[in-house]
Amino acid sequence: ALAADTLATAVAVFAAYATGSAVLLLALAVAAAVANTALSAALGRTARHLPRIAGSLLAASGAYLIAYWAPALLDGTASPADNPLTRVAADTTAWISTHQTLVVVTALAVVAAAALGTMLVARRGGAEAPDCCEPTRDDPAAANRTR
Repeated sequence: ALAADTLATAVAVFAAYATGSAVLLLALAVAAAVANTALSAALGRTARHLPRIAGSLLAASGAYLIAYWAPALLDGTASPADNPLTRVAADTTAWISTHQTLVVVTALAVVAAAALGTMLVARRGGAEAPDCCEPTRDDPAAANRTR
């Protein structure tokens, strides 16, 4: 949007970016809502590490964006054309463009595997939450809390 010649072009680029982001986030939210119980049970011990993993991915993407745009912004130009990461981004975009079928099939396979795993966990009864208030014999503190 910063490299746009007109205000209308900048608004259109921003609107396209916002729409793409919104569609992705809405799809993730719907998938999380549908698979919430079964997915939580299936992930088990891994679930407590997911915020750190998500934070690491977010930090890595932020570092990439800073490394990509900082030279152009510091030089006063609107394009990162001389940045070495531009070649990496162009190669990645070209690979995805030439292998769209593979990318779509892989994404569908991941979604299908997640749906199948969710259905299997729910069918086995793994999606049921354990009784949180039942004291155990091994934990006297828990028995004291329920009295």
